[in-house]
Amino acid sequence: MSLDEDVFSSKLLVLVNGHRNTIIFSHVFLLDLAVVHMYVRGLFACYLCS
Repeated sequence: MSLDEDVFSSKLLVLVNGHRNTIIFSHVFLLDLAVVHMYVRGLFACYLCS
């Protein structure tokens, strides 16, 4: 009985960890995207000013 519970909890842990890693990855990706967007907008503004 406890063996099945251990297997289930370990699978659940792997699932939760994978989900958390995906969330962290998407957050980092969105942050990178925002930074690139701001950078491009800044370059475009400089280009328009000069």
